[in-house]
Amino acid sequence: WREFSGELRRFIARRVARPEDVDDILQLVALRLSQNAADRDRRTLLAWLYTVTRNAITDHYRSAVHRREVATDDVPEPVEPTRDPLAAPGGDEE
Repeated sequence: WREFSGELRRFIARRVARPEDVDDILQLVALRLSQNAADRDRRTLLAWLYTVTRNAITDHYRSAVHRREVATDDVPEPVEPTRDPLAAPGGDEE
């Protein structure tokens, strides 16, 4: 981990704006490494780490924090159509 963590941190930082998010993603990658990387040689470990890191970055951007949705209980009232100011006065539209 000591060998790869600095390189992974830079990889993440180029793709994520906030430093605290970089730390969170790097921590997630470290956790996944400790849970799943047994018996991998150095070459396959590095490829696996970058795959896990890319997936963690993708998950970060898919999280609810980054969505532009606003939860609300209020439903907006429908807007009443207005009369066209260029229409003939007093006449109905055909």
